[in-house]
Amino acid sequence: MAKHLFSQRFFFRCVKFVLALLLLPVLIGLVNAFWRFLSAHGKVSLSEIWFISGFFIFPVIYYLQVLPGHIYVFGHEITHAMWVYLFKGKIKKISVSSSSGSVLTTKNNFLISLAPYFFPFYTFLIILIFYLLALIFDVAIWINWLFFFVGFTYSFHILLTLDVLMSEQSDIEDTGRFFSWVIILILNISVTSVIIKFVEPDVINLREFFSYALRFSGKTYNTIMQYLLQKL
Repeated sequence: MAKHLFSQRFFFRCVKFVLALLLLPVLIGLVNAFWRFLSAHGKVSLSEIWFISGFFIFPVIYYLQVLPGHIYVFGHEITHAMWVYLFKGKIKKISVSSSSGSVLTTKNNFLISLAPYFFPFYTFLIILIFYLLALIFDVAIWINWLFFFVGFTYSFHILLTLDVLMSEQSDIEDTGRFFSWVIILILNISVTSVIIKFVEPDVINLREFFSYALRFSGKTYNTIMQYLLQKL
């Protein structure tokens, strides 16, 4: 039985490794599209200045080590829980401490496992709270502060994600490190593009962005295939 489970796990790891290799051109296409659209961007708007200010203020607070560890761990585990519900699973138990946490669920897949590494929980929470308040109050005068805290919380997501990825994480190890990194990078670039679109709509046309990324990915696939055929 144990040998069968080991063989099955090894098989799925091999499949994920091959899938990650096949997804590399998609990642390359997204990186190229992201750089192309940002490099073509002209004058920085006021909303972007507030966003950038929040983004670069957080690292100062982070390195001063004044934030309780519970904040990241709570967001991490709640994100797992949210994605469990998204896939119609159930939560049996959630535990959170300053250094670690866990979620006991009835369902798991690679998106549930990796969700905290590409889904910026606090960023979307800030946006949700702002628009809920907008239903009751006139919050238009605070719109720049929304962009500031979107930048602040997204910096929190990026920096803390990089920090925890430098250590051994069971989510990553169970899913496969190479496969996890490829998926995390693809989805983080996609989410970053959506957030930039939210902050300053004129920077990125999402349809053009993803279309260009797919076209570039297709060209990359074609180049690789031609190279391999020449070597055969």
